[in-house]
Amino acid sequence: VVLLAACGGNGKDQGKQQQTVIVGVYGGDWEKNIKPILEKFEKDTGIKVQTVSGADSEWFTKLKASNGKNPPYDLLILQPDTIQRGIAANVLAPIDEDQAPNVKKLYRSVQKKLTVNGKQYAAGFS
Repeated sequence: VVLLAACGGNGKDQGKQQQTVIVGVYGGDWEKNIKPILEKFEKDTGIKVQTVSGADSEWFTKLKASNGKNPPYDLLILQPDTIQRGIAANVLAPIDEDQAPNVKKLYRSVQKKLTVNGKQYAAGFS
């Protein structure tokens, strides 16, 4: 299971103001396979997606260094243990279910592991 997580920020209408989102993806086949999904997102929303290849340890280090202010990524694909570390370090933003209503349709058994104090921080997929 791999997880999508939103990175921290001030949360004030960032989606409406931002015309480019930065998505951290694993390279190689991961990047190749997710590219059509991101292209459809760009077409449907008009928001440009910039991908950054890397790995959990690199992304987590950069997020932690940003101290929750102006994070270098908007969305990351992370492993479950990194999600837990990110929540504990307060560098991941909870998912706004009003903006992502389909999150409620995901397997609750997986999603409950990504929820802290009633706030969900990632969406699992495989």
